[in-house]
Amino acid sequence: MNSFAEIELHKQWIDFDEIAGTYSGIQTPSLQSLRQLISADSDEKISSFVQEWFPFMSYIKSWEHPSFDDECVAAKNTRDLMILVLELKSMVDEDLCSKEMFERLGVRFRPGGAKRCEQAHMHYLVTSDTLAKTIRSYSNTGQIEESFKRHVLSHEEEHRTLLEKGYMDPSGGVFCPFAPCSYALGSLVKRERLYLHGQEATIEKIEDNLLYPVMNFFGGNLGKIQSCSSDRAFFLIDSILEPCMQGIMIRTKDGVLYPRAETNFTSFWICLSEVFRDSRVAICKCC
Repeated sequence: MNSFAEIELHKQWIDFDEIAGTYSGIQTPSLQSLRQLISADSDEKISSFVQEWFPFMSYIKSWEHPSFDDECVAAKNTRDLMILVLELKSMVDEDLCSKEMFERLGVRFRPGGAKRCEQAHMHYLVTSDTLAKTIRSYSNTGQIEESFKRHVLSHEEEHRTLLEKGYMDPSGGVFCPFAPCSYALGSLVKRERLYLHGQEATIEKIEDNLLYPVMNFFGGNLGKIQSCSSDRAFFLIDSILEPCMQGIMIRTKDGVLYPRAETNFTSFWICLSEVFRDSRVAICKCC
């Protein structure tokens, strides 16, 4: 029996301009284009990147084009998260997985489910509405929040505590710390430091009484001996990759598996993951 064909990146959604009679949006990312995104450290470079890969986040049809400005913000957010993944992988490659290094990135540790265990979490303040909605859609965040809310409402003391801390509001809104992307009040974002190191300038601009999307990355519940190790780094890497790689469809063509990424956003994350095949990652934000 023949083995399955190797799954490769596939061309993206085709945008047919009915007036001009042209097609666009059919590129497949490569290591070179991934480097282009990672090295886009200015608004001008991000704009140039998005012009080439528009639409970055959304399905595109000839009659429905997303906002270019928000696509640029989404690309910036994606770059931030990719750099975070590369920094974690670099810590593994260079054997630098110390508590100090994890905390420098924004990892927060807390007691685990047993005395000998320790948990770790990271948070990222999302500034693109489209990116937040995409992650929430991929991960069914609304259902997770409703389940969390039902649990909290059934425990009066826990409900009161979360109300006091700002995780819930009287109108029924909830920030679920276990969801991949949930909305939190600006005051909670600041107090609980629900952001990465390096986002301080963004935090200064947010308002206490408004809601902001926050991505949560769980770093596992590990024994204290393993707490600051490559195991922890890989837990966090997978936690970042998972919600960003849900938009993959598997079809068949002539009876053979025919994978397709729903968006350019998804295909770039697949491209980054492919870089990990050779163990060490030969790409950085300065390349």
